[in-house]
Amino acid sequence: MIRDRKWDPCVYHLDTDEVRNFASVHFGESGRKCLLICGAGFDPRSYKVCEFLSEIMGDRLEGYFIREERPNPDSSLLNRANQNHENLRRLVSSSNSIYIEIFSSDDGAPIAGQSTVRSMESVPIHEYHDLVVDLSALSVGVSFPLVRYLQQKLESDRLAINLHIMVAASNRIDRTITSEPSDRVAYVRGFDGQGGITGLSPKAKLWLPQLANGKNDVLERIRQHDLVNADDICPILPFPSADPRRADDLAESFLAEFAGPAEFSRDWGIDGKDIVYVDESNPLDVYRTILGIDDERQRIFEELGGSVQILSPTGSRLLSIGALMAALDRNLPVVYVESMGYSLDSETAEEVSDLEPHFVHVWLEGDVYPPRHHP
Repeated sequence: MIRDRKWDPCVYHLDTDEVRNFASVHFGESGRKCLLICGAGFDPRSYKVCEFLSEIMGDRLEGYFIREERPNPDSSLLNRANQNHENLRRLVSSSNSIYIEIFSSDDGAPIAGQSTVRSMESVPIHEYHDLVVDLSALSVGVSFPLVRYLQQKLESDRLAINLHIMVAASNRIDRTITSEPSDRVAYVRGFDGQGGITGLSPKAKLWLPQLANGKNDVLERIRQHDLVNADDICPILPFPSADPRRADDLAESFLAEFAGPAEFSRDWGIDGKDIVYVDESNPLDVYRTILGIDDERQRIFEELGGSVQILSPTGSRLLSIGALMAALDRNLPVVYVESMGYSLDSETAEEVSDLEPHFVHVWLEGDVYPPRHHP
């Protein structure tokens, strides 16, 4: 049984030249007013999308720049974030800055999602023709609730406004950034799967973690948590990839989890047939693959209480976009561990920061789709 899919068909652009051509035509229309919402963090890509949109739109582009506030930030990363923030404000003449507390000062609980939604409630989005969310320098705990809030706001208020996702993707820069995980496993705000995945009617649970370098401990912590407690696991690996050995190298780094001895705590009980391969460069492939799995499992488990697919997007920005779209479409739960802080291989980052970024654009809501409002 194949259920309806919100983004089938979908308008998207995966090639930098295609993105630039689209943007020059669409955002180049005189009178079109756009709000760019992006992260003003230490990531070298923080201002890349803003830079090329501002060249097209000039004063018709306005900005809301998000500073993710974590305890005891590294001074060198804070300096980088401050510089990127200044670059953003220089590029956009009319802008506001939003400071998002990622953790509660009372008990250290992750509150990124709540803080983001609360901050966005005062933004006059009805004044714009287009909203662009740039995910290049936003964490999952901020970006997922942000996009969900905007999508629901457009639908509930019946606003004829276009909602876009853009990203300046770079696997090389991703690999220069290392995160320090917190000690709490949690749902991403707004992505608990209809109020939680536990209930009177038990469902077969499938966990779909996106594998990433250095995320073994984080993913193992998620796997063991009560929020997951999966019956089956299907790890997501990037293939095809710009690096032909990317999937093999990732699988090798997770050998203990894949095929550990029975008594080893990290034996996930999976083999080659359980691995899910997705095109690393195409968020729509991730989206369609996850929904295809969801369709098949709903058919199989229909008379056994149903099935629920649990997502943990710890991979690249592009893979996360596909997971976000799948979670929005089917209201799938997303379980993650928020980052307490980051470190950056600054020498390598400097080498690649001036390279031409790989721009990707996904049109989520607006003019190109039929009305999606509920009657």
